[in-house]
Amino acid sequence: MKFSRCRYIIFTDLDGTLIDEEYSYRDAEDALSIIKKREIPLILCTSKTRAEIEIYRNEIGINDPFISENGGAIFIPENYFENLNFDKRIDQYCV
Repeated sequence: MKFSRCRYIIFTDLDGTLIDEEYSYRDAEDALSIIKKREIPLILCTSKTRAEIEIYRNEIGINDPFISENGGAIFIPENYFENLNFDKRIDQYCV
């Protein structure tokens, strides 16, 4: 991702925001397409666990950091930020 061009970052919850009561993000697909096309980071912030969030990240094709369990953890994909060192890693994430 080219952060020098990035002017926006979108933070969103999942339940009742990006996904509806049936756990579908269909109504958001047009917006998600625009967000991807414009390379705007989409940060998911939710009460859901890492495992639950990863399902949506994989389906939607999001590779941006995410916040799980009401702020209990922030997961940053390795090599997402250049020149930053992280002391703790879990799988492919810097935590």
